[in-house]
Amino acid sequence: MEVRVNVERNTDGTYWGIIKDITIDDVISSSGNTLIELDNNLREAIDLYLEESDIDINNKLRYSYSFDFNLDEVRISCAGLCRIIIDDKYLVLLNKTHGEAGNKVYTPIGGGIEYYKEALEFLSDIVIKFERTTPDLRFVTSPSNIDIFGEWFNSKINREISVHREVIEELVDETNLLDSLEVSDFSETYIRSVNEVIDDNHRYFEVFEVIFNDDILEKLMDEVNTNDMLYLVSEEEIMNGLTDTNIRIGGSVKFVLV
Repeated sequence: MEVRVNVERNTDGTYWGIIKDITIDDVISSSGNTLIELDNNLREAIDLYLEESDIDINNKLRYSYSFDFNLDEVRISCAGLCRIIIDDKYLVLLNKTHGEAGNKVYTPIGGGIEYYKEALEFLSDIVIKFERTTPDLRFVTSPSNIDIFGEWFNSKINREISVHREVIEELVDETNLLDSLEVSDFSETYIRSVNEVIDDNHRYFEVFEVIFNDDILEKLMDEVNTNDMLYLVSEEEIMNGLTDTNIRIGGSVKFVLV
């Protein structure tokens, strides 16, 4: 179940959370230096309340709940995008997430940028909730943290600064388009960074030019010719947002254009 938490940030930067929920007779509150610490402290406060109250100890609130922090929030996501040019066109891949939702959308090869464990001390101060259990840089935060996150991201410290992992995952592990792929089979060159803001979504992209060796390139072209998972899209199609075969092209593809 989800418990609503009203949260205020004090002038010293600490958080104060108050729970007043229909499943709880009293008001429960706690504080924390970070939202993660506040989350832990609120859980301890709920457990203590249930132990000292007359509520049935088997009340599911004791065992299963999540907090919906009532704060102004923005979503941040970070991804590496591949510019792969073949015969003056751009190689794109059917997006897995859209595909699972029943939609066909072409997006650049690439994917979420991961942080390293050394970044957790910094991120724990600003993250309200991570979207995934994997160390992806996709999370919800307060608008006041956008600038400090941008500075950290641009420092390129304690996070991935390459698309090696995502290229191999997407072409081998997730799609089986290739039987195998090694880092030595392709080169990458950093091109530029892009920050896109759409409403409350802040997206950070890093664009890399990727060049495959002749053997891998031949295998990819075989897939292009026999499998709609891969497609060579023209600049005109990208600007139109639609392929000549009437499949949608994701907005992020425009960032890989020369």
